[in-house]
Amino acid sequence: MPAAAVTSDPVRADSPPADPGTPVGRGSESSRGLLALRLAIGIVWSLNLIFIVDPANGFFSGFASTADSFASQSIGGAMLPELVAAHPQVFAALIAAVTASLAVAFLLGVAVRWACGLGILFASVLLITQFNGTFVIPGGTDVGPMPLYIGIYLALLWGRADRLGPLWTLVAPRHRAHPSGRVPRPQGLSIRPQGLPVPRDPPGAREPRPAAAGLDPRPPRTPAPTQNP
Repeated sequence: MPAAAVTSDPVRADSPPADPGTPVGRGSESSRGLLALRLAIGIVWSLNLIFIVDPANGFFSGFASTADSFASQSIGGAMLPELVAAHPQVFAALIAAVTASLAVAFLLGVAVRWACGLGILFASVLLITQFNGTFVIPGGTDVGPMPLYIGIYLALLWGRADRLGPLWTLVAPRHRAHPSGRVPRPQGLSIRPQGLPVPRDPPGAREPRPAAAGLDPRPPRTPAPTQNP
């Protein structure tokens, strides 16, 4: 008896296999949550970029004095803030470039894993330079935004937000084909076991061919012989 290419569950037999790029156990609600979190952090970095490039805020002109003000708050003393304050053009441009790259990466969904790693590194450096001004007992009111940034980046990494794809692929309708290139069989159709011959129509079951224009498909009748009395 040849083996049958069908299981007791036709839906599972004909459904395409799980996409290896899809996180296991995460449905559409979790995907929407990761997307919302990624877009939210991208909007935050876009606002940060607006504050940086706005000349009225004096980010580039006052960068040296701002960096030098963290000398008393940095872990390990004033070495890192003084190094940044000594080269304001370099570090100001570097921070602006990092801010722009994080905004683009999280909004468009491009190189999200690299952006998360860069964001963790950037937030860690800022946390070190601001640690003694934030984690103060008594006197401190909160831990500041940097641990929150790091937590968001870790959540995006753990949830594999990079597998959501770029923003334009999420907005446009997606028509995913079957991985094998075949069209999935609709539910409710019977599947022929492998190795059995293809059933053929019995004789006489086929419909007659349509007649040509002006012709009778039936054979001509022969007149019955007449008998002379």
